[in-house]
Amino acid sequence: MRSKYIVFEVHGSEVPVVFSDLFSHSDFSQIGKPISAGFCQLGKDGFSCYGRSVTLKIDSRFEKDSSVLNKNIIGSFNDEFN
Repeated sequence: MRSKYIVFEVHGSEVPVVFSDLFSHSDFSQIGKPISAGFCQLGKDGFSCYGRSVTLKIDSRFEKDSSVLNKNIIGSFNDEFN
């Protein structure tokens, strides 16, 4: 299933937010300074990011964003249960 995401800069760190594609990227823009945005899918190897946000006029950083999502979301989940 395809979702949308935004990576924000928050206090010097990159923080990802993943949400349903029923929402617009601009609905979440007040959280912080957006660095990149686009679409993502979760597969057996983790998140894969691509595309761009038309409403924010920001591109995905593809592999870099995939790494940020995997580290911050999947990594946190694995740390919690291991």
